[in-house]
Amino acid sequence: MQSSKLKSLKALVIENDPYILEELTAHYSRFAGTVEQADSVQSALARLKNNRYDIVSIDLNLTDDGDTHRDGLKLLPMAKRQGAFCFILSAYKDKDTIKEVSSVDSGTIYIKKGSLYGPTGIIERVFNEYIGRSIIMHFCSPLEKMFKNKVATQNVELQEKLRDIFKAALYNQNIMLFGEVGVGKDYFANILADAIHEVEKKIYGDKVKKNFHKIELSTLDPNEMEKILFGSLYICEETGEGEGDLGVFDRANGGILFLDEIESIPLALQNKLLSALSPDEDGFYTFKRIGNSDTLRKSSFLLITGSSVDLERMLEEGTLKESFYHRIAPSTPLEIPPLRERPEDIEKLIHFFLERSPMAMTISDETLTSLIEYQWPGNISQLERVIEELSKGSRSKIKKLDLPTYIINKEHPLLSKKMERFYTKAVKKFIQTNGLKDYFRQIEKIAFKDAMIDTDHKISKAADSLGIGRAKAYTIMEKIGGMSALSEGEQ
Repeated sequence: MQSSKLKSLKALVIENDPYILEELTAHYSRFAGTVEQADSVQSALARLKNNRYDIVSIDLNLTDDGDTHRDGLKLLPMAKRQGAFCFILSAYKDKDTIKEVSSVDSGTIYIKKGSLYGPTGIIERVFNEYIGRSIIMHFCSPLEKMFKNKVATQNVELQEKLRDIFKAALYNQNIMLFGEVGVGKDYFANILADAIHEVEKKIYGDKVKKNFHKIELSTLDPNEMEKILFGSLYICEETGEGEGDLGVFDRANGGILFLDEIESIPLALQNKLLSALSPDEDGFYTFKRIGNSDTLRKSSFLLITGSSVDLERMLEEGTLKESFYHRIAPSTPLEIPPLRERPEDIEKLIHFFLERSPMAMTISDETLTSLIEYQWPGNISQLERVIEELSKGSRSKIKKLDLPTYIINKEHPLLSKKMERFYTKAVKKFIQTNGLKDYFRQIEKIAFKDAMIDTDHKISKAADSLGIGRAKAYTIMEKIGGMSALSEGEQ
């Protein structure tokens, strides 16, 4: 179904192959209210002289004598002067041809014409995956609508980065989101998924359902991670019957998979994922479920990964395989600025979190100012928790006095007056002698050992009590020296 914006568009298809001309005209009609045709340079010039078009599709070689004339290029400047969004179709994709097209207009989309010949439906596939998506992006991008309606960020620099990463995602290029803990990687992954879903609906109709799966890898037991991703299948040798579960790779087929905290993946599993995430000739990822079945599974999805750690350092340390890193992040990762660097987003997020409260609640201007001026070291996650706490109770309006003291005083929550008593002379001396990093490492080990004792050596419960993922808990335990070292510490 066309949007009102698309219905108002006028397109011109310039093509000397009658079959492709009719096929393209039919498909352009799905995205433009009016579509006209021209089959030669002369007829195209006449059309362009007497009409204004929003979209112009040009066959690069409009002369059928076996030579490469590139006479379609003569039409491109005239179409661009009208402000038309142009597509060049060519049987040639050599560097000289692309350079020549780019010299006339760098914004023109170049499609290899040879890809339009083949089995029934190939033109529709190429049109849907490239031309149709480009038209929607150019004339009615759902991401721009989200910016306008303040659903997505209002930070201009981040908006520009999101446009680039959205374009890459639309053409099925894996993307990575990077930022501090709590910065909202899952929030922006969802924004991208919603925008892609809107594009899919415009191409395939409202029947298309959003298929978005998020896995927070740091919460998973490393020994179970492979099973959760690939699934499992155990076949009984006597009966031939199988029993198991579908993994997230299967469930994400045709949709989007967001793997957050990618640094939590063990090296051994990185090797398997490197192989699984190598597309076959049809563009599918291939993998095997855990168990005794040799059946090869196939799945196609857009992969979004997220991280909050220094991956370059992990590459240097050898805890992250370089080949795996480049497979999951072929382009420059989108670095999401911390909330303190985009205060224009804070008010929007406050109202967004307040709307989720079961009670109708307003907020005073003075309170709003205090929240906007605060630095938010815990980013969106901290802001969300604060608003959730403020939403509790019977108040109908949030006032400044309702705010935590550390926000009113513009302090870091861990450096507020209540925490000063923990900064003793002994702690100060240790930090001056050994450094702050070593101090935190020692505190981490002590806190983990204590949590393990309190939870009867249940790693998952100890992790939950400390507010960390199980992958992080296993890492700390390895630093300590394993379960045996914990037992020795109790004696």
